[in-house]
Amino acid sequence: SLDARQDHLYQLEEESYDALREVATKVAPVAEFLQQAKVPRARIALLLDLAQLCFNATDRHQCTESMRTSLGNVQRAGARVDLIASEDVLRGDAARYDLVVVCGHRWMMAGVKAALEAYVKNGGTVVCDGATTIPIEGAERADDAFGTNVGTYAAPKAMAACQAAISRYRTMETVTSPTPDTLVHVNRVGDLPLAWVLDIESPAEARALQAAQSKDWTYGVPNYLREREAAEPRVRKAISVAPGYWAYDLWQSQEIALRAGAGDRRNGDVQTAFYGAVPIALYRDQIDALRVLRKVSSVTCGDTLRLAFELESPRRTPVRGLVPASVKVTGPDGSEAWEHGGNVLIEDGLLTVALRIARNDPPGAWRLTVRELCSGRSVETAFTVRK
Repeated sequence: SLDARQDHLYQLEEESYDALREVATKVAPVAEFLQQAKVPRARIALLLDLAQLCFNATDRHQCTESMRTSLGNVQRAGARVDLIASEDVLRGDAARYDLVVVCGHRWMMAGVKAALEAYVKNGGTVVCDGATTIPIEGAERADDAFGTNVGTYAAPKAMAACQAAISRYRTMETVTSPTPDTLVHVNRVGDLPLAWVLDIESPAEARALQAAQSKDWTYGVPNYLREREAAEPRVRKAISVAPGYWAYDLWQSQEIALRAGAGDRRNGDVQTAFYGAVPIALYRDQIDALRVLRKVSSVTCGDTLRLAFELESPRRTPVRGLVPASVKVTGPDGSEAWEHGGNVLIEDGLLTVALRIARNDPPGAWRLTVRELCSGRSVETAFTVRK
């Protein structure tokens, strides 16, 4: 009935709101750190040609499924890709990539085709999947399609075609996962990696999801996902970390225990929510101690209190890179002085805190606590405010 459908839509909106609020709560303490992240350029590009997109748009139900499936399968095959459009190719941006992948194209702008052929002549590589009928001179051709519809998402035949085509161009990321139901995206914060570990469907789960959608187009998918989440609200993910790095779970503020793995790499496990993601910060130095570097015992109302803190490795050297932290200031009555605290970044092991003590701030014993948000270590210092 109409009432039942409206009630269902209301429930979906409530669930979306609750999920966004939960994510916002997790992100808030490390927001300053996450905002520093940069997305590195991929070596592989996936083409979205305007002519083919216009052709696909004539089918409202399937217009995006081909490209979404191709993208999902290429990512599952272990490749990080950038999406490039017709305008990018016409500007010559294809030259920035080692490989351009063309999936399911039966239509293509003449200028884009010519630009791709010029890219191949200049030493680039274009791979067309089995569903592409455009004859691009010099392009390699895969035997099978990389993805044509939702039914080929995570399908073994399509996955094998993707892996065979891109295996030469994959780079071993700082963080990877050996499991087929995990994606890892590695960004950069300065010179150090920031990895996002995402929970996705395994091939069997993808088939079950498609079956649920076929059985009930309106409610099948959300009902199936609710059942799955109720059965497994938390998911354990296996990761592999390059040698020379220490890994920290930013949601849990704790170091990830790593053990010996294949080659020089080390293996570990993280937990994420169902269909969720967890950010992992990686450092060249292990975090060992947070201490007060410069302590001040008293300050007069109207003056500025300056304190310094140092984050050290076991070798007693500063931890290199940016580390997220929080500052909490407590007044004489035990209540938190929100205006003096907040989220900060420790840079190359050093944090300087400057507190402007207002003239009307109450005199007495104050406390300041700094907590770094990678391993959860904290340090507290006390000072006296005088009139």
